[in-house]
Amino acid sequence: MSDAKVHAELRVRAGEIAGTSNLFDVRLVQSTARLERVPSPDAQLSVSVEMTPSGSISLDAGTNGLLLINADFTVTIVDAGNDSEPVASVECTFVAAFEPHMDSEPAQEALDAFAETTGLFAIYPYAREYISDATRRMGLPALVLDLLKR
Repeated sequence: MSDAKVHAELRVRAGEIAGTSNLFDVRLVQSTARLERVPSPDAQLSVSVEMTPSGSISLDAGTNGLLLINADFTVTIVDAGNDSEPVASVECTFVAAFEPHMDSEPAQEALDAFAETTGLFAIYPYAREYISDATRRMGLPALVLDLLKR
């Protein structure tokens, strides 16, 4: 099955939650940025990005029953012209809080689909900006992550 078809099916499953929830907040909850070494001006830098979204329902009184979507991002920058020697890395976790207005708690399958689609789309611009800013502050060439396509 193609990625496009898989993501289309995820969006349908996520619809149960997406149609009845409002985005309340997005926060950076963890981050690590490390410059391993200063690359030469003519370095051929290569970037890899990994994203891992997950979702949970928080029903305790402290969070007022918010639907929480976490997304971990790992960015690794290597010098492709120097045996893929590590240059820098950025790891961060964002959480998006949604106010659900559902009659009952959703199935785990719907929650996972919501995290992979709506949740990740809500968080991605914040992570994209943070990663770009962190790499710029390390003195690396501007890192502009592509749009999220799913």
